[in-house]
Amino acid sequence: MGEASKVEELYRLVEPFPDPERARIQDLAESYDQVLAEEERPLLGQGSESRPSPRAEMLAGDLRS
Repeated sequence: MGEASKVEELYRLVEPFPDPERARIQDLAESYDQVLAEEERPLLGQGSESRPSPRAEMLAGDLRS
């Protein structure tokens, strides 16, 4: 399963959660997906190997907490 699919799955899994936790997690998931699209995926398309962007790392950490 690709990263985008995992983010989408996470977004759906938290639907039954009460607010404000649901909204917080969904906002983080959307932000993470946006950072991936804007910063990480273009580099992969160029065949570049790189570390995750600092923003992606920060958002992933926030999602794990």
